[in-house]
Amino acid sequence: MSKLRIRFLAACAIPVLVAAASFAPATPAADAAMRGDLAALKALVLQGANVNTPQGDGMTALHWAADRGDLAMVNLLLQSKAGVKAVTRVGTYTALHIAAKGGHGDVIAALLKAGADANALTETGAAALHFASGAGTTDGVAALLDKGADPNMREREWGQTPLVFAAFLRRRLLLFVWAGIFAYVLIVRIPVLSFGYLLAMRSPRRRLIA
Repeated sequence: MSKLRIRFLAACAIPVLVAAASFAPATPAADAAMRGDLAALKALVLQGANVNTPQGDGMTALHWAADRGDLAMVNLLLQSKAGVKAVTRVGTYTALHIAAKGGHGDVIAALLKAGADANALTETGAAALHFASGAGTTDGVAALLDKGADPNMREREWGQTPLVFAAFLRRRLLLFVWAGIFAYVLIVRIPVLSFGYLLAMRSPRRRLIA
């Protein structure tokens, strides 16, 4: 493809992109939630802003509030009729999935109380119980099970159950423990022992014996 043709196509694409951007809906509620600005979100709700308008990737204000684990923001949005069934365009994550992934047990409970589907699946077939188990939130797991989450459900990508996700969490914690032990040995124990050995080697008694 010639450079002239590339320049021509680029020149044609710019107006299209600008036009597309100008027609994209404003998402002030989602933007405020993404920033964690509860005061701005309250003001928008009072002004009658649509709290369900998604950003380009499908993230709504409720998704962002769930991601932040902000229970006050989640409750405000639920009171303002935020939809609990909205999904992201990539991965089809609901707000419940995101709250579970973050290990936010109180937010999980609030979303379930508002009617979130405990067995809704992501694009890979994972449920909120998988993520809550992997995050280690016992309160979240209990709330999901109480709402009928299937403990034997297998996600499609690897065929793993929530129990496997929980086991993986324990493996990660074990790795952190061992990493701490090795760091202690390398940084503290070995230098101390080496220093003690050098002192012993330099002592007059040690030289006399030698």
